[in-house]
Amino acid sequence: MSFIIKQDLAPANFTNKNDTSRIKYIVIHYFGSLGTAAAVSKYFKTTTRRVSAHYCLDEYETVYQCVEDGDIAWHCGTYGTYYHPTCRNSNSLGIEVRPYKRSTKTMYATDKDWYFTDTTYERLVEFTRYLMDKYKIPAENVVRHYDVTHKICPNPFVVHEGEWEKFKSRLVAPTVAPPHPGPPPIPELVPKPEAFLVKATRKLNIRRGPSSSTKLVGTITDNGKYTIVDKQGDWGKLKSGAGWIFLPYTTVLMPSIPTPEPDSYLVKVTANGLNIRKGPGTTYPVVGVIADNGTYTIVETKGKWGRLKSGMGWIFLDYTVKV
Repeated sequence: MSFIIKQDLAPANFTNKNDTSRIKYIVIHYFGSLGTAAAVSKYFKTTTRRVSAHYCLDEYETVYQCVEDGDIAWHCGTYGTYYHPTCRNSNSLGIEVRPYKRSTKTMYATDKDWYFTDTTYERLVEFTRYLMDKYKIPAENVVRHYDVTHKICPNPFVVHEGEWEKFKSRLVAPTVAPPHPGPPPIPELVPKPEAFLVKATRKLNIRRGPSSSTKLVGTITDNGKYTIVDKQGDWGKLKSGAGWIFLPYTTVLMPSIPTPEPDSYLVKVTANGLNIRKGPGTTYPVVGVIADNGTYTIVETKGKWGRLKSGMGWIFLDYTVKV
């Protein structure tokens, strides 16, 4: 696991100090909402509230820096009582971490079903250790927002006290040297990456490859669920083979569970722009467009309509040929 720090600095809501020697503590927070690190970083740039943090982190490899390390972010101050003897905004770095929630019927800070995904958790361990090493911060100086002000933050490390102790133990665990490399693996025995489900949170371009500089081959216009079978950086490959999408504009749901599918077959699109509809007919709304003449898997047919294996929707088969 690794990370990339992308500066997305807020223009206000911090104290310009320009002094990294001030850093003595790291304070861990959680978003308290279900947005991505990119979304929270954007919020810090536009909000009129007097809040900020140095970093926003989620399950993706990009960590967003919102305030320079040497400057003072407004993340753990209080107008009430301080419960930590010395940790303050003025001598700490703040890390905001993306949570998930098993039920969204309520969104209270005291709810017990907030959690961090395994990937987010591991990335937080790695990034915190990176900052500890960079600024010579001991593990005892890594604290929760709760330890400073008694705010229930980060919820997964407060409501479930044992999880915080486990996290702290990971910060001091010795790094295990990798074993001596053996012979290269046999290609056909290398397992494929575990597939997972995402939900689109906005209009998404589908690209030929994992980069915005590659050819645009389609568009997702609904907030549907899609299976990702490969991941490179912030880009995920659609199971349908249609192409790659930018994952920060989605919400990760859970690992996908393979389900039996009816006999499927491949078709090649012959139209220059083929609409994808929610159901098998022109009365259903358009949820995407196939812009290339690529090959796609059909797993169900109704009349002249075929359902795409990706789950994106249905296409009119008169504008395709079987391959």
